Amino acid sequence: MMLSRSWCWRVVAVLVWTAAAVAAKRDISDRKPAAGNNPIVQQLENSLLSSFGLKQRPSVKMDLVVPPYMLELFRRQQAGHNDAAVQSQPTESEADNRYPVHKMRLRFNLAKLPSEEVLHSAELRLTHLKHPAAPDHMLEATANTSKLRGREQRRWTSEAVPYLQRIMVYDVLRRATRSSEPALRLLDTKIVDARQMGVQTLDVADAIRRWIATPKSNNGLLVEVIPFSKTSTLDASHVRLKRSAREEELWSQQQPLLVVYANDGKAQVRTKRAVVNKHKKTRDTCRRHRLHVDFRQVGWDDWIVAPSGYDAYFCKGDCHFPLHDSLNTTNHAVVQTLVNSRYPDRVPKACCVPTELSPISMLYLDDDKNFVLKNHQDMVVEGCGCR
Repeated sequence: MMLSRSWCWRVVAVLVWTAAAVAAKRDISDRKPAAGNNPIVQQLENSLLSSFGLKQRPSVKMDLVVPPYMLELFRRQQAGHNDAAVQSQPTESEADNRYPVHKMRLRFNLAKLPSEEVLHSAELRLTHLKHPAAPDHMLEATANTSKLRGREQRRWTSEAVPYLQRIMVYDVLRRATRSSEPALRLLDTKIVDARQMGVQTLDVADAIRRWIATPKSNNGLLVEVIPFSKTSTLDASHVRLKRSAREEELWSQQQPLLVVYANDGKAQVRTKRAVVNKHKKTRDTCRRHRLHVDFRQVGWDDWIVAPSGYDAYFCKGDCHFPLHDSLNTTNHAVVQTLVNSRYPDRVPKACCVPTELSPISMLYLDDDKNFVLKNHQDMVVEGCGCR
């Protein structure tokens, strides 16, 4: 017996408003409304939505921009990694506009993250560009690195120090009021070099764990960028915390991302695959047949981003007496087939059914306008047998 455990990556991106046309944009205006015209397809879609935990087909009214990092995660899954994710549009408040360029409160919708999932880790991914006032610098900020009590200690050179900035991320325990400042808890801090671009990841697992336990306590994360030393005079505009009207098309690639790694606790028991039948099969013997599902043809491509389709396969054929070992049968099926051969009017034949199923990775839109990337079990028939 082999156990296959499903791991989830939930990715939440800060989208202040929907981005315009970029390379990853999907134009949904040309989709085919086949699902609404065919009752069988509609029934299948409802079953699929239910298995995804969705109450109804997501209502999509505008072009969608899929964050490149989500597509990267999908490609990693296709390469064999048992990983899977969510990306959501956070709520927006006019009060957040009061923050200066070096500070921003980021709020994320984690309502679709089931409370029963076990949090493994969570990170906030922030993109920082080369500051326009900083000189070109091809290498990382020069630093001597040493180990002290298991921690990495860096001693920056005097040349690098004026261009260094510290990114600090806080969990907002209590929001500010007219008479009091917000209550904050420091989660992580990173140092960036304004002379180069890159992506910094900050550990925010403690905040996510608290939000999952108490959803109403989700007040978002506060990100602050401050000078590393008094000699630094650069502003923090190169750290992408807010959308720039002049660089709207780049925002989808540079926006902050919250990546949550969680285990949904589901394990699938997979039966041993049947051995290859060395005896010649007749055409009507129970076996696997090809079945390709094209999401665009059935009109589901507006909410299923990737893949565009997949080979699901199906089982079809007779379970003749005597049943061969290659048919991956059970003792009960053998007895039933034997009795059927004697009393066909009383006992039906054993049925040709899937005996092994495998998952596929799917990137889709949920009913909260979140992009979800997850491994879905029992989507592909790998083996058939008489049961």
